[in-house]
Amino acid sequence: MPPEATLPSDADVPVGPPHARRSGPLLRIGLVLGVLAVGAALAAVAAAPAGRVLVNVRVGDVAIGRLDAAGATAALTAAADRAAPPPPRQLAITTPDGVVAVPTADLGVRLDVGATVARALALGRTDRPEDLRVRLTALRTSTTVRPVLAADAGAVRAVVDALADGLDRPADVGDLRIDPETGRVVVVPPRRGVAVDRDAATAAVIAALADGRRTAVTLPARVVPAAAPSDRIRTLGARLADALARGLVLVGDGGRIRVEPADLAAAASIVAGTDADGRPTPELRLDRWTVARTVGARLVAALERDAVDAAFVVPSPPRFAAMGTTAFRPRAVDVAVDPGRTARRFRMDRTARQLERLIVTGRRTAAADLLELAPAVTAADLLAHAAPTHLLGTFTTFHPAGADRNVNIRRLADELDGTLIAPGADLSVNGVSGERRCEDGYLPAGTILFGELVDTCGGGVSQFGTTTYNAAFFAGLPTPQWQPHSFFIGRYPMGREATLSYPVLDVRATNDTDGWLLVRTSHTPTSVTVALYGRPRWAEVRAVHGPATDPTPFPTELRPADDLPPGEERVLQPGGDGFTVVVLRELVPPDGGPPTVERRRTVYRPQTRIVEVPPGPVAVVPAPPG
Repeated sequence: MPPEATLPSDADVPVGPPHARRSGPLLRIGLVLGVLAVGAALAAVAAAPAGRVLVNVRVGDVAIGRLDAAGATAALTAAADRAAPPPPRQLAITTPDGVVAVPTADLGVRLDVGATVARALALGRTDRPEDLRVRLTALRTSTTVRPVLAADAGAVRAVVDALADGLDRPADVGDLRIDPETGRVVVVPPRRGVAVDRDAATAAVIAALADGRRTAVTLPARVVPAAAPSDRIRTLGARLADALARGLVLVGDGGRIRVEPADLAAAASIVAGTDADGRPTPELRLDRWTVARTVGARLVAALERDAVDAAFVVPSPPRFAAMGTTAFRPRAVDVAVDPGRTARRFRMDRTARQLERLIVTGRRTAAADLLELAPAVTAADLLAHAAPTHLLGTFTTFHPAGADRNVNIRRLADELDGTLIAPGADLSVNGVSGERRCEDGYLPAGTILFGELVDTCGGGVSQFGTTTYNAAFFAGLPTPQWQPHSFFIGRYPMGREATLSYPVLDVRATNDTDGWLLVRTSHTPTSVTVALYGRPRWAEVRAVHGPATDPTPFPTELRPADDLPPGEERVLQPGGDGFTVVVLRELVPPDGGPPTVERRRTVYRPQTRIVEVPPGPVAVVPAPPG
């Protein structure tokens, strides 16, 4: 049976107007062409696979399309001057204090070949729209890669360090500057502080130079506000200007000195301090060493003073110089107290601080701020023990005027004058004076050594020892140490005299009273006196001298002298016989009872007569009769 013809169903019949039915093939044709274009672009990319630069890529005037990293590096290295345009001539660096122009030639700017090649290899390799456009137009459009520049990191850091050295500073409180010629004070207001981040600044400059087009960069820095209001430094400036115009005056006991403007100008400066609330503030400072150099010597001369010890004031003693048997009774005296005074000493720190206060407060004159030093003996010290009420004992010895030994006697007397001995303590002549040396003002004078008078430093002071011993003798004080001369000296009382030689031979007397023992001395060109004041234990002290006994004739020593002509002689030392003497000290108690008797026996050796004679046979020289 033959196949049946069928009509197409409604589903197979095209629906719509005739022009719509014709557009279907055109769309299909467009799609095909688009696919072909994309294929062409992909073909262009395929012409420069991964690891190679796209076609038609240039760096400056150097073509590097389709080259791998090594090839592009070689091409750019060989033509670096054509690959990169010259950088800007200078880079403007903005700092907290202004803009600084730095020549890029000083920074070692050059083409960074490696970074530029990396930038070229990355071109067109991402999915970003701009890279897609580059890939699609690569075959027919040339693309220029912006070169990457590099700088010498060491050169950049050197420039940054130089800038930072000039910028870095703490916030300050201002300053005062003085014109050395006119004395005019110039106020420098407070400044804000600056701290440059040197590492970040170096990186910022290098990044700006790498861009190749930037001409300015801001220096990374921390800015600290000014440390103090400007009115404070201006006030100080006005006060200092006033002091420089008028000068300052320091006064003391009967003296004054003017601190000249030039002295103040040389010493003045401003330092940072803190106010009552702990905030920074400018403070005026005067350099203490400059003050010492410019003011010190004049202030010492005009205003310093020595301390004066507090002292008992007693009347001058009567002269008592008995050579033989005699007696002395204590004498009541009126005793007053001199409170003495402190010492005043210049100290450069104190004076510098005082002058600062005068300037800051606007004052011109003040009492000098000197260091007060208490005397060695104060009025309070005198109250530690009972005051003297009597002259206990005194004695005077005499000497010819004008001899060097007199200088030594007076010096030693001055050293002991005013000495106070507490109850139970000893008066020691050597203890008060110490070694009597020529460098301390003592002179060479006669001293008995091995039976002969020779000159030694401080010689002749045994006369003061004898005077002190006799004052203690008649004061009724114990004398635990004293020694008479080896041979008798006619100007002293027999058996009642003493010698001195530091440190062995001393004159010591013990204060066995219940109050102070005061030593007062005085001298004239021909005498020296020692007086002892205190509280008496005895109503009277007597000296009873026995006769000289056991005489011993003196020998004679002859010494040849080349300068003597025949028949002449020179007596170096007169002779004196030796003898023994006993002196009794009778201490009469206040109640009138029997006296305490002390026996003191002295043996004097003969004093050798020493004579110089001409050389040759020496005749026997008879001893003087006696």
